[in-house]
Amino acid sequence: MMKTKLSVIGWVFLLMMVVSSFAASFISLFNIQDHMLENGLGTILLGLPAVAFLLLQEKTRKEKVRFHWLTWKAILLLMIIAIALELVTIEINIATSFIFSNYTTDAISNDVSSSTFLISLICMAVLPAIFEELSFRGAFFQEYRDAYGAWAGAILSGLLFGLYHMNMRQFVYAFICGVFFALLVEATDSIVSSILMHFMLNAISCIAIYIVAKFPEQEQELAIEAQNQYLLMQLLSFFPIAVIGLVILILSYIGLAKCCGQYGIVKEMFSWKNLTFHKRIGSIGTEEMQSEKTPFRWLFSFPLVISVILCIFVILAIEVGM
Repeated sequence: MMKTKLSVIGWVFLLMMVVSSFAASFISLFNIQDHMLENGLGTILLGLPAVAFLLLQEKTRKEKVRFHWLTWKAILLLMIIAIALELVTIEINIATSFIFSNYTTDAISNDVSSSTFLISLICMAVLPAIFEELSFRGAFFQEYRDAYGAWAGAILSGLLFGLYHMNMRQFVYAFICGVFFALLVEATDSIVSSILMHFMLNAISCIAIYIVAKFPEQEQELAIEAQNQYLLMQLLSFFPIAVIGLVILILSYIGLAKCCGQYGIVKEMFSWKNLTFHKRIGSIGTEEMQSEKTPFRWLFSFPLVISVILCIFVILAIEVGM
C-alpha cells in the first residue's frame, strides 16, 4: 500500500512538471495582457494534480491535510515568525547572490510593478499560499511523513519544493522555507499555519517590490553597485540582524508549539534519537503504517526519478544559458 502511494505521489510531481511545460502556451490562448494574472493561472494549473490527489483519497479533511483553525494567539506568533524568517532569508538571498544570477527576481519585480497591487497580491501571495501548500505540505509532506517520519517528510517535500521553482537561487530559498513550513505544520498540527506563513512572506515581498518601484533611480543605482564587494558588505552588515531574527524565530516557534499543544511532539521530534527517517513523531495514519518500516528504495519510483532529472536539467540549462 505504501509503495503504491509513494509511486502515485511521484506521478503527481511528474504531472506537475509536465503541466509547467505547457501552462504558458495554454494560458497564452486567452490573450491575457497582465503577466501577474498569467502567473496566477499558472499557479492554479500546477496545483491541480496534487489537489486532485488529495480529493481522491478516502480520508477525512483532517486526515488529508491536517486542517484545523488556529487561535488568534497562534496567528500573532506566526506574524512574528514571518518577520523573523524574512530577516533570515534576506541574509540567505544575499549569500546566494555571490553564486547564482538574479534574473528570476528581476522578472518577478517587473511583473509585480507593472500590475495593480491587488492583482499582484492575489497572484503572488494568496494563490501560491493555497495551491503550493496543499501540494507540498498537504500531499507530498504528509505521504513522506507517513512513510519515513516527520524529518524525512520535511526534507523530501522541501527538496521537491525547491526543484519546483526551476532555478538555483530560488531552490536554496524555497528548500529552506519548505522544510520550515513542514515543521510549522508539526508545531500546529495544521496546514493553516504553513498557508498563512507562505502568504505573509510573499505578501512582504510584494509590498517591498512596490515600495522599491517608487524609487527607480535609487533602484538603478543599487543595481549598478551590486558587485561582489558591495554584496560582501551587505552580507556582513546584515548578519547580526539575521542572527537576531533567527533567535526570535526559534523562541516564537517554541511558543507556537506550546500554544497549539504540540510542544511535547516538537520536543521529541528535535531530540537526537528521533532524527531518523524511520521514526514517526505524532504520525497520522494506520497502525500498520506506523508499525512497519518503509524501505527507502521505495522512494525512488520511476516517475519521481524522471521528474527530478528533468528539473535538474532545466535548472542547469537555465543557469548555463544565463
